Amino acid sequence: EKVGIPEDVKMSDSGRKTLLPASNYFGKSVTRVATLEFERTRKSMSVLAKFEDSEFSHNVLLVKGAPEMVIKRCNRMMLNDGTEVRLNKGDRERLVKLNNKMAATPLRVLA
Repeated sequence: EKVGIPEDVKMSDSGRKTLLPASNYFGKSVTRVATLEFERTRKSMSVLAKFEDSEFSHNVLLVKGAPEMVIKRCNRMMLNDGTEVRLNKGDRERLVKLNNKMAATPLRVLA
């Protein structure tokens, strides 16, 4: 599912009203508690978020960055159906292989 700002929308006042559903959801129901800015050693940035009206009644750390660094620090992943499973060595290897395949094309890959 594509989320965020549609590519053809400029960020004018009218553009802000046409954000996709995920952006609207996060804008209304999530409070930013803290931000860990990008750091070269971590190769990622993180936001500590409080989910107000969802199944999450606690803080959640949202991370984006170099896939190989994010994958190293993860112990679970969410499948397409929403279930969470523990990551094992084989899962990590498959994720790194998939990342390398996408990165070899003109795609910029973030985890």
